[in-house]
Amino acid sequence: MRFQMSGWWKILTASLLASSVSLAAVAHAAPLKVAGLTPSGGHWTLSRTGIEASDVSLGTNLTNQYAYEVNHFANASLLSVRVMVKALPKSGVYTVGLVDHSAANGNGQYKWSLDLTNRGLELINDGFQVVSRVPYHVSLHRWISMELLVSDNVLDGKVWTGHTPPANWQITGRFFRGLARTQPDAGLYAAHADVTFQHFVISPLQTTITAVPRASAAMFMQGQPVGYQVSVNHQGVKPLSLRVVAHLMDANGHAWMLTHPVVVPANGKQQLPLPLPEVSRPGWYGVQYNLVDPATGQVLESLPQMGLAVIPPPLTPGSRRLGMNISVVSWYLPPAVRRQDIALEFSTLADQGMQALRLEFNTNLLPNWTIYDPMMVAAHNHGMQVLGILDSWPTGKNPFVPANHISFQNAVKAYLTQVKAIVNRYRPGGILAKMHGFANTYGIRDWEIWNEPSIPSRWGGSMTQYGELVKATAKVVRSIEPHAFLLEYAHHDQTVYRASGDSFNGLAIHYYPGRVAPENSKFPITDAVSHNLNFLRQAKLPPILWMTEVGWNTQLVSPMTQAAYLVRASLESLNAGTGPVYLFIQNFLNSGMGDQHLNFTPKPAFSALLTEARMIRGYRPDETWTHGSYQAELWTSGSHFRLMLWNVATGSTTTRPPQIAGMQKVNWMGDLVASPVVSVGPRPIYLTVMANPGSSVTSLHQWFNGV
Repeated sequence: MRFQMSGWWKILTASLLASSVSLAAVAHAAPLKVAGLTPSGGHWTLSRTGIEASDVSLGTNLTNQYAYEVNHFANASLLSVRVMVKALPKSGVYTVGLVDHSAANGNGQYKWSLDLTNRGLELINDGFQVVSRVPYHVSLHRWISMELLVSDNVLDGKVWTGHTPPANWQITGRFFRGLARTQPDAGLYAAHADVTFQHFVISPLQTTITAVPRASAAMFMQGQPVGYQVSVNHQGVKPLSLRVVAHLMDANGHAWMLTHPVVVPANGKQQLPLPLPEVSRPGWYGVQYNLVDPATGQVLESLPQMGLAVIPPPLTPGSRRLGMNISVVSWYLPPAVRRQDIALEFSTLADQGMQALRLEFNTNLLPNWTIYDPMMVAAHNHGMQVLGILDSWPTGKNPFVPANHISFQNAVKAYLTQVKAIVNRYRPGGILAKMHGFANTYGIRDWEIWNEPSIPSRWGGSMTQYGELVKATAKVVRSIEPHAFLLEYAHHDQTVYRASGDSFNGLAIHYYPGRVAPENSKFPITDAVSHNLNFLRQAKLPPILWMTEVGWNTQLVSPMTQAAYLVRASLESLNAGTGPVYLFIQNFLNSGMGDQHLNFTPKPAFSALLTEARMIRGYRPDETWTHGSYQAELWTSGSHFRLMLWNVATGSTTTRPPQIAGMQKVNWMGDLVASPVVSVGPRPIYLTVMANPGSSVTSLHQWFNGV
């Protein structure tokens, strides 16, 4: 192994690599100067027993204090250390762990850390959120071992006391998918605790496994062979006979296993195109690959579970009632990489049947049109309708922050200048349309004025001032696009509507209930819709309401639960009277909010929403039925109808629907159900009938009331 180091850290790491028993004693000056460490509180010192990080006894703040080994193996490396926690703060809030810098996001290095905290063992995407967490209790004055495996853009972590490590990785997360890699480094982290680190080692793995889906974004068209390209690398001096074991499951909980033998030469690589023949029906699947020594049964390396989807041919045209929020993908990456990301982003949306998009136009990023032009061209090429958000203060100068020295009037003036440029460029027949030869009918007519001004950090001013901004923006937009449709964000404060008057066409609302279901007793989504519609009617304004954000975070609920809640919430919102429902979000730096991962591979919600888009296209909501914890919605299209039903409780009931000529049963993943019975649970199921005599609806209603 060869590292590039300097100073005491070079001496320390060399000593650690040479021996797992003791550390070299190194003199140091105060304050301590090491690569990557800028002490602003607390102390880092070296002794004969380890690296000391002290904070509690001094009552200081040791946040963002790191000690780095400045160059580790970018992939397939293991960070390991022993930790003794000697004292914790009275507040009980502390963090101790391993840190890895591995990818750039345009604003410095992107940091992941494996941390022991008062909430348990956490894998943290620092600056954004906890990626995963498992319970763990720290005992003071006992040695704790920690390991962080960095392999193929995947991190796995484990922690244990005593001599025997856990058999499997306890906690797993994926790197940010940024392609602009930096010189990676890794090291130790401590905040608000007195700790000793011992035996810190960074070492490459001798045998590793990687797996790449054989279809873009792991989305396979129905009928296309499903599989991964698996590579096994071995740096040992002897060949190995191993097994690659694939563990698979579908969205309905069925699981199975496939095993493939592999012989890897010494200091060599073996590539295996591994098919998954049992994965053929539409829907979402999870697959996990393990590399196993058949002689001992030991798992040499375990990849985290990856999602794939088997999808039907694209729905043309797709649904515009069900939309998706999209982010300004990879704006910090080189143009060539950004173009690849945009192509993947829009092709997966088209595969899903999404034709309504919500895109934020951040005036602070302009006049850099290279960010938005490619996205609008892609939207046009896929026939997608865009709801634009006119958001942010130009140059980032918020007038409600005194230090910015700008008045509200001047900030609004600068904002309106940018609004005029945006609308001129992206309206039907606008600058972009002329540049690319679009029909005069294609462009943005729908605009939402500001994103969530009810949140102080997003706005900061009064509701009267927001109303004044809406009124001024509406005047500018309609002077350019007379047929513009404008949404104002819904507020409980009436002053905003008095200030904006009748300058808007409808209200936009967002719905984020956290962990609870859309039918929760405190504030169900149907109440949120009816409350705002009633306000509009009482104010003698058009009762037009769009649900422009709704979502559940897979850090708070399971991916399966997220999928079920998103489908139920969007169906209930539409049936309660909203216009389009825009789900939050396709993918995001905050990866828990997406229906796809950061690399565009699908979560279960991708396939569940794909099925919903196909089910509601061309149909309209008609009736809602409730019976105990069961709920159903009847949607009709001429003489055809579709019944969507689910159970809001956690259990499920197997039941036999009445026999109706031409009726098909479709599960929430879009697969036809051949069985005469259906399982009604939290995951919606669809009953479709191609003819609608009244007796068919009546018999289904009677059956539903008896479930």
